[in-house]
Amino acid sequence: MHVINPKNVIKLNTLYQLYKNYDTLKQKNAPYYATFLTTMRTEYNIALEKCFYDRDFIFCKALEKFKNSYETSKSNVSQYCIARSCPDLPELILSSEFHNESLRTSKIDNDLIWTSYAQYLRGHSADTSEKYYNLKKLISLQYNLLMEKDDDEKYCVMMKILHDFFQYCKKNIRNSHLLFFIKEFIEEYYKKKKVVYEKIFEDCANTNSKPYCEQYNKCKREFQKEITLIRSGPENYINNKEEYFKNLAPDDSWIAKALAIFQDSAAMSKNSPTIMSTLVSIILLVFSLYKVLKFFI
Repeated sequence: MHVINPKNVIKLNTLYQLYKNYDTLKQKNAPYYATFLTTMRTEYNIALEKCFYDRDFIFCKALEKFKNSYETSKSNVSQYCIARSCPDLPELILSSEFHNESLRTSKIDNDLIWTSYAQYLRGHSADTSEKYYNLKKLISLQYNLLMEKDDDEKYCVMMKILHDFFQYCKKNIRNSHLLFFIKEFIEEYYKKKKVVYEKIFEDCANTNSKPYCEQYNKCKREFQKEITLIRSGPENYINNKEEYFKNLAPDDSWIAKALAIFQDSAAMSKNSPTIMSTLVSIILLVFSLYKVLKFFI
């Protein structure tokens, strides 16, 4: 007897709701648009999370099929949408390794996403006030964005992601694993959104009336140097960080690795033998120095 997985039933229902919602717009016309937009956003985001959190490649491809079908045919119902323009769905990028259930995330990525992912597995929504929330959400969706209400809201989220990224890098700048994460973030996300970020930067340089400019100004106040550097080019940004890590003195690099272990509470449990051996080495070193100095005094 074949046992049906309840999770698969939920996923199928989510896809059904997406297709039903779109078909209803065609039938009920303009008066349904507000409901259509709310339902589309809710169901699409649920589907996107289930796709990546469950690592379900078949479901992801089914979601991608709906997205492509919608994007191809939405012009036929544009008269029922506001300003004769139906909303775009966010770009859906499925990594080539994904069907093998191989997340393309670095060590730091996994540490970042674990809290949000664990909450999802327990059936709880992630706390949006949680530190680095927007960055964690982006990484847990393998650098795919959720659908937002409009472009203004999307740009707000994108600026929050960039702020979280700069903030995380600043706090962990002495972590030897950080460079891998920086490269991945730039390659997998920022380069693909560079044109949109340039639009945000230009808009907010000329006016502060846009809602997302508040997030831009906050980011600029705290990370002016980083924004200037990343605007000069993604490759320049990566080269600058590579140069920083090259210039770390050997001793400094050793200390940085030790500090990284202590700073990362998630890594503490995984690296307890390393921590203990480091502590023992430090104690023995101090004791040896004491013995030597005592002899000469």
